[in-house]
Amino acid sequence: MSRVTDLSTQQLLVRQMMRTQQNLTEAEIQVTTEKKTQVYSGIVAQSHRLVSLEVSKTLSERYVQNNQTAELRLDSASTSLEAIEKSVSEFHRRLQSYKSNLSNPPVQDDTQELQKWALSSLKDLQSYLNLDVDGQYLFSGTKTTTQPVDLGLSTIDAFQAEYDGQKIKYPTTRDAHLQEFTMSNNGEGISAITDALTFDRDDTAGTSTLTIAPGTGSTQSFANLEPGSTITIADTGYNDGNYTIKSIDSNTQITIESTQLVTPTNAQPENVYIVKNDGTKIDWATSGGVTMAIGTGAASDTITARTAGGFSELSAGDIITIEGSGNSGENDKTFTIGSIDAAGTVITLDTKRFEDETTGGVVDSGGAEAATLTESGGTTYLPAATGNITFTAGPPGTLVAGTTGSLSGLAVGETFTVSGSTGNNKTYTVASNDGTTLRVNDWDISSATWYQGNDQNVEHRLNENRSIDMDFNAIDPAIEKAIRAMGIIAQGVYGTAGGLDQNTDRLDDAMYLLEDSLSFPTSGTPPFGAEQTGSFEQIAFDVGFMQVRVNTANESHESYVGFLDKNIGNIENVNLLEAITTMQDHARTLEASYQVFSRFQELSLNKYL
Repeated sequence: MSRVTDLSTQQLLVRQMMRTQQNLTEAEIQVTTEKKTQVYSGIVAQSHRLVSLEVSKTLSERYVQNNQTAELRLDSASTSLEAIEKSVSEFHRRLQSYKSNLSNPPVQDDTQELQKWALSSLKDLQSYLNLDVDGQYLFSGTKTTTQPVDLGLSTIDAFQAEYDGQKIKYPTTRDAHLQEFTMSNNGEGISAITDALTFDRDDTAGTSTLTIAPGTGSTQSFANLEPGSTITIADTGYNDGNYTIKSIDSNTQITIESTQLVTPTNAQPENVYIVKNDGTKIDWATSGGVTMAIGTGAASDTITARTAGGFSELSAGDIITIEGSGNSGENDKTFTIGSIDAAGTVITLDTKRFEDETTGGVVDSGGAEAATLTESGGTTYLPAATGNITFTAGPPGTLVAGTTGSLSGLAVGETFTVSGSTGNNKTYTVASNDGTTLRVNDWDISSATWYQGNDQNVEHRLNENRSIDMDFNAIDPAIEKAIRAMGIIAQGVYGTAGGLDQNTDRLDDAMYLLEDSLSFPTSGTPPFGAEQTGSFEQIAFDVGFMQVRVNTANESHESYVGFLDKNIGNIENVNLLEAITTMQDHARTLEASYQVFSRFQELSLNKYL
C-alpha cells in the first residue's frame, strides 16, 4: 500500500541522503588520493606515530639534499685539484727538462720561457683555487664568501719588478710565504704605540738594520715577522719601500737583504778583478786600479776606473762580480749596475740599504723647550720665530709651537730634524699641520699575504650523529709548496744579479718543493728547513674518502626514506579495492534513496479523497 509521509519523515529522509552523499564524497576522495583521510583526526589512534615517521622522513630528505650539495662541492674540488696537480706536474716536467739541458751560462730564451711558464702556472693555480659553487668558494676555509687567492699577478715583467731576486726575494719558507703583519705608530693596525724605530746603516759591516725601542708600557716587537718575508715600510723620513728580511735578532732588530759596498780596508784605488756577466775577467792591476766609494746620505755606491772610459763596454742593468778586494775580500760580491756616466768611467751601483734615521717615539717634554726645527731642504725654524715648543707623546706624537701659525711652512709629508730638545732630537715626517700643531711620524710596517681565507675546517653534518670536516684549503702544504716553487723560479730578470741564470741553485730548491708537493715524502734534504707534510696524492685520497662517506650517507638516508615511506603508507594509504567497493555501495545507496524520496514526493491525499 502507499503511504503519505509527513514533514518529519521527509526531513529524516533528507538527512539520511545528505549523510550518504557525504560518505560517497569521502569515499571518492579516498579513491582519488588513495589516502584513508585528509586530516590526522581521521586516524586518531595512529596519528602520533604517523607524525613521528613523517618528521623523520623530512629530516632524512633534508640531509639528502644537503649531502647532494656537499657532493657537488667535493666533486668540484676534486676536479679543480686534479687540474692543479696536472699543472704542477707539467711545470715539474719542464723544470726537469730545463735542468737536464742546463748550459753555462744558461740560454736566455730557455730561461725566460721557463720563467714565463712559472708565471702562467701560478695564474692557473690561482684560477682553480678561486673556484666557487653556488656563490661559495671551496678553498677559503670557513670564509666561503671571500675569494681565497690573490697572488697579484699580471705580467712576468711586473712580477720580476716586485721580486728582483736580489734586493727583494720571493719567500723561501712557508711561514714567510704566508706572513701577514701590521705595526704602526698612528693608532691603527695590530699594534699602535709610541715606539721609536731606529734605522742603522753600517758601512763597515755592510749591513742595514731596523731596531724598535718600545715606549713606556709597550710590548711591541718583531716576534711575528719571519726571515725571508717581504715587509713594506711607509711614512718614514728616508726609508720607505719594500725590503726582504734576512734575519731577526731578539725580536727587536731586523737585518734586511742589502746590496752595498763595504768600507774598503785597502787604500783606494786598489787592484781588483771585475768579472762581467759573460765571464770575461778584467784585471785592473794593469790599469791603475779602481776606487770604490760608499755613497753618502741617500746616494748610491760608486766604482770609479783609474783609467778614463775604463767601463765603456758596460751598460746600466749589467751585472758585475768583484774579486780580490781588500784584505779579506769584503767586497767580493755580485752587483747590478744602476748607471754609468757618459765617459764610461764611473759606475753607480744599484744600492739597496737603509739610511740612518730615528723616527717615532715623541717623548713628553714636560713643558715648552727652545728647540730648533730644520727642514730637509735646509729651512730652519728658530725659537725666536716659533717660540718654545711643547713635545707630547702619542700616538700620534705632536709638536706645538709657542707662536701661533709659526710652523705653517712645514708641508704634510715634509721631513724635518729637531735639535736643542731633551729626548726628541730626531727626524720626523709631518702627518698633519694646522700651522701651530704638528702631528708627526705615522710610521707603518706591514706584510701582506696572498691568502685571504682562513685555516678553519668547514664542518658538514652527514646525519644527526656523524659529520665530516672539509679540511682542504688554498694553503694546504702541497698547494703552498707548489706556489712557492713557481715564485722562486719566476723571480729575477735574466742577466741581473737576482736572475735565475745567476742563481741556478734555485732549480734544485724548486725541484725539491715540487716533488714534495706531488708525492710526499721526497728523498733529499729540504733546502729551507723542515717542510709540513702534505702532497696532492694525500689531498686526492682525503677528498676521495670524503666523497665516499657522503655517498654512503646518502645511500643510507635514501634507504631509510624508502623504509619510512612504506610504514607511512601502511598507516595512511587506503586499500584501493575496498575503497572502490565502498564508494560503489554508497553510490547505489544514494541512488536508491533518491528514487524512494522521489516516489514519496509523488504521493498526495488528493488521490484518496
